[in-house]
Amino acid sequence: MQNNKITLSVVSHGHGKMVKELLNDLMLNCDIYRVIITINLKDEKIEYPVAMEAKIITIINTSPKGFSENHNYAFKKHCTSEFFCVINPDVRIPQTPFPALTNHMKSEDYAIVGPVIKDLEGRIQDSARYFPKPSTLFLKAIGYDVTRFPSTPSNLEVLHPDWIAGMFMLIRSSWFQKNPFDEKFFLYYEDIDLCLQCWKSGNALAFVKEVYVIHNARRDSHKRLFFFALHIRSILYFFYKNYMRFPEKLRVRKLH
Repeated sequence: MQNNKITLSVVSHGHGKMVKELLNDLMLNCDIYRVIITINLKDEKIEYPVAMEAKIITIINTSPKGFSENHNYAFKKHCTSEFFCVINPDVRIPQTPFPALTNHMKSEDYAIVGPVIKDLEGRIQDSARYFPKPSTLFLKAIGYDVTRFPSTPSNLEVLHPDWIAGMFMLIRSSWFQKNPFDEKFFLYYEDIDLCLQCWKSGNALAFVKEVYVIHNARRDSHKRLFFFALHIRSILYFFYKNYMRFPEKLRVRKLH
């Protein structure tokens, strides 16, 4: 692995314009060693900024693949850097979060870190949460969301929620090589599952409050029946795989 460098993995499913905007944000970041663009719709064409072309590797799928499979493949085939960053194409980076994130990663030996996620109006999104349970999902469905991890008020620069959202995850490559995404998740809950595997492996993750990125959330599962069905499928598989199998020392591990 090449120290201090970051490989980014982005999957485009008809998001070419967003990918180009994201690449423009990344042009001046010297920490970016490589950007892997996976085109999930084979006929899609994406125009890359000239200044980024030398850093970009393009993967073109003959048929659409899931979130987990796409990022796992990108990592396995093309990541030789110390850190691997999973990032959604609809994320914008007004100021680079990478130096702060990698500093925290190294100082505390975290396996996964993430920044604050804000929406287009500057409001903090719910990207840091407690692990779901059937009871808390029921409460959320009727309007009582108790899964959100409190980020304010707090004078701490780094918090340790149960999981952080996969729209932006910086992952230590040496850990991810042994603990990839579970490809049985096609879409949704693969990020929750990965964070749970992080705690189970005896490692920690962090939510770094000093830096942020902007996310233009689409919330497809709230709008389209197909994505809603995928969401339900992922919830059921997550509980089948993990329910009552959370690490007993999770809270103790997070306090040290």
